[in-house]
Amino acid sequence: MPFIKYTVLLVLIASIVQAGSLGIVFIIRKKPNRLANLFFGLLLLAFTSSSIAILLLRSHSLMPDFQHLYHLPLWLTLFFGPFLFYHVKFSLFPNYKLRATDAKHFILGLIQVSFLIYMSMQPLVRQNEIYQSIVMPYYGPMEYTAFLLTLFIYLSISYRYIRYKLAILRKRQPEKDIEEATMLRWMVKVFVVLMSIYSFFAITDFIAFNFYTINLYELDSFAYAGDFVFAVMSLWLGYHGLKQLSPRFHLGTHAKKYWKQFNSLVRL
Repeated sequence: MPFIKYTVLLVLIASIVQAGSLGIVFIIRKKPNRLANLFFGLLLLAFTSSSIAILLLRSHSLMPDFQHLYHLPLWLTLFFGPFLFYHVKFSLFPNYKLRATDAKHFILGLIQVSFLIYMSMQPLVRQNEIYQSIVMPYYGPMEYTAFLLTLFIYLSISYRYIRYKLAILRKRQPEKDIEEATMLRWMVKVFVVLMSIYSFFAITDFIAFNFYTINLYELDSFAYAGDFVFAVMSLWLGYHGLKQLSPRFHLGTHAKKYWKQFNSLVRL
């Protein structure tokens, strides 16, 4: 078990370094689409921050004197869906202009951050009281449910945008534009699969805890398996970012062959 634990922690650290560095690159990158780059960079940084939160939580046995760090405003999962959606939207429709009505997509994320800021400002004893009386029985399940539901909703909407754009491009646009939209579709499809696997761990734990009073995350094998999938999602987004920065960057011919087989199975 220690080998699995440290392996997953290393993968988490690798995802943090990759997503964090690429996130900064995309935020300051202006071409070819400044707003698409901005939202993708924000998505990567949100994953970076959330991965750091997981790393702190799983490292409590290594850092018992740093409990005050566990409730820092780092878990930014309710921003994943909107950031990904606007990256896709601006990539496909670069002439779209942000409007005041777009702010509604970020309300849940701002509530999440506000609550975490409030938690982090409390004394450690008060943090533990809030965690036991509010977070565990009420806020935690609601936040996690909102995270899973909203992300799948935004993924579904993003995929519909991509299908619509591809239908238009195939009629009158050059191959390059079609390839860019296809790359977005690939990114979203694999992300849906990874997110479905991650959701399995979350839903299984919810059922076990609420109906059988069993906390599966107390089992290291279960907890670290879920963390590994989360890290792979972050690494996958990083790979998509590297593909944008360098179209020649790829996983190799064998990966392409397996992707074609996978794509035939999950074609929507």
